[in-house]
Amino acid sequence: MLLNLSMAESKEDSVPGLAGAATCSALPAGSWDCHIHVFPDPSRFPFSDGRRYTPETVEPVDARNTLRLLGADHAVIQHATPYGEDNASLLWSVSSLAGVAVGIAACPGIEPMSNHDPEKWALSGIAGFRVHDTAMGRQTESILSSADAWLAGSQMHLDLHARSETVHDLIPVISGLKIPVVLDHFAGIPLEKGQVPKTLRMLMDYENIWLKLSAAYRVKGMVSDGIADSVACLMDLYPTRCLWGSDWPHTPPHPDHPGRRKTVLPFRKIDTVSEVINLSASLTDDQKLLLFRDNPARLYSWALARG
Repeated sequence: MLLNLSMAESKEDSVPGLAGAATCSALPAGSWDCHIHVFPDPSRFPFSDGRRYTPETVEPVDARNTLRLLGADHAVIQHATPYGEDNASLLWSVSSLAGVAVGIAACPGIEPMSNHDPEKWALSGIAGFRVHDTAMGRQTESILSSADAWLAGSQMHLDLHARSETVHDLIPVISGLKIPVVLDHFAGIPLEKGQVPKTLRMLMDYENIWLKLSAAYRVKGMVSDGIADSVACLMDLYPTRCLWGSDWPHTPPHPDHPGRRKTVLPFRKIDTVSEVINLSASLTDDQKLLLFRDNPARLYSWALARG
């Protein structure tokens, strides 16, 4: 069987943000984890003063160890909001994991775009740019349209993190973009038991849209019961545009009180291995190859070769 999941003790104490005692050491060769974060020593890469939370330190070596425990060969490091618009930490982390990881950088504002050459970003192992709606607010629509023109002719894509209601409102915009758009965390839309919600079908019917099956625990209303059957349904309908990401190291909930935003908060205790096992339980071997290996390789591997 292709995904013959073996169970063994993990080195939980040495790998931040990895709860549980199972290690998944038999993902398909060439597998990708399409959504992780790295938070190096803040004395070297300080956080933004306007950040919404302060995470614990996680170094590239921790990411490498986690990939080994999960059985993944490659990773996509996402820019994290505590850095604001600063991509220095991301670029350093990608360089530290050259040949293993690519990066998704914070998308520059509309005006700065003209001062950035996408080709130079690509040479640093950057595969695309992240648009975080909670940080950009009303500018999101304009930034998406401007970035589409800015990245035209490149191999890059946009990664959109937004609430489900915002994603729904942006359908007329993102469906008309010429470059691929990856929607984070199930697009914030909870899966129904063994089914794909109408709004999600509406989005995925546009061929430029990809869906990241990541961080189900972040999606309001998502329940674990039936998630494997819903994922199988997604893979039946859209087999070549679904990706998987662990969301490691599982950043903490953002504090409600602004005064706590600079307090270092622990990562969520998430059993990362059980998450991927449960999510993929109803997939065929061919679907597992697509989800874990082939689909991400098609979207990201060109940047892995360049970085």
